[in-house]
Amino acid sequence: MFYKFTLILRSLVFYCLMASSALIFMLAMYIALLLPFRVRLELGRSWAKFTVYLAKIICGISYEVKGRQHLSKKPVVFLSRHESAWETIAFNAILPPCVFVCKRSLMYVPIIGWGMVITKQIPIDRSQGIRAFKKVFEKGKNRLDQGLSIAIFPEGTRVAPGHYPALHKTGAALAKACGYPIVPIALNSGTCWPRNSFIKYPGKISVLIGEAIDPKAHSADEINVLCQQWIKSLKPTI
Repeated sequence: MFYKFTLILRSLVFYCLMASSALIFMLAMYIALLLPFRVRLELGRSWAKFTVYLAKIICGISYEVKGRQHLSKKPVVFLSRHESAWETIAFNAILPPCVFVCKRSLMYVPIIGWGMVITKQIPIDRSQGIRAFKKVFEKGKNRLDQGLSIAIFPEGTRVAPGHYPALHKTGAALAKACGYPIVPIALNSGTCWPRNSFIKYPGKISVLIGEAIDPKAHSADEINVLCQQWIKSLKPTI
């Protein structure tokens, strides 16, 4: 009972500090509207690094990254497993400068959503069907051509550890249409930062970065199959 109370207290402290720091960085990003876009992006990345540090010292959540050799200075499309909100923050600290394809509704979340707008994240409303993809393609190509990578969670939403739903084709189709490599990412963040849970649990999150996939050699469906098979093959180790 005492242990659970401690976890709740630590999680509460973490959220309070995360929210207050987000407000401070948000104000800095608004001031930086007069400066080049990359300055705002780096401010957002700095907040992500600070938040990951808070998670470590307050909640005991550390992480390790394997496969960094597969990261490139050239823009790519990252297709990642999605188990919690942790990766939506931590990827800004782990990956090269990138933007995310995210649910449009997140753009209306106070403070964090506003930061997503001014850092040019890419919203998607899947209820619009093909129109949604056209918008993502237009904005995605623009970001890639600017030298920014794009991170997409093809499962569409956070999933529990051990569950592997069918992947949406948006990310694979975008990479294929634009001609940029796909880099798959596997992780197990749901063990420490469970979806729909206030409590954060101490532990080490593993992030595995796979080899790049050439979009010219595969269809969008084949790309998703390759990514899914690779992620599932890591079940004994992650």
